[in-house]
Amino acid sequence: MSDSGVAGVNVTVPAFEFSVRKKFEFVSTAYLLAMVAMTGRVNSSPWSIFAQGEALFLGGEGGEDEQNWVDVTYHFAARPNEINLTVGNISGVAKRGWDYLWVKHGQEVVGDRVLQVPEAAYVEQVYPEANFNALGIE
Repeated sequence: MSDSGVAGVNVTVPAFEFSVRKKFEFVSTAYLLAMVAMTGRVNSSPWSIFAQGEALFLGGEGGEDEQNWVDVTYHFAARPNEINLTVGNISGVAKRGWDYLWVKHGQEVVGDRVLQVPEAAYVEQVYPEANFNALGIE
């Protein structure tokens, strides 16, 4: 924040990135298309150790091994849900892991200065949801 207004800053958002590897005897085209459709989505219900909205599917990769089994590696990132955030004098803000929180600011005069103060906090869903249980991994 400056005397003339609120300034932005880029902050690295902490996230746990991990991969899961699984071998299949056969993978259908429908399964591969489902993986494509789930890429860039968050979990719509509890999945593995993550609550709804905490896991983001980053996509997968794979190929066949020497025995013609399909070896698939799934990539994910996870961020915890936050259920009781405080922004300025606004409390009780709930935000799922991959949702976006933004703040509307108003002006408050303090002495001879005009300050930008949080007026409202909004949480927006950025990523669509998908049923990660359809991947068949835990």
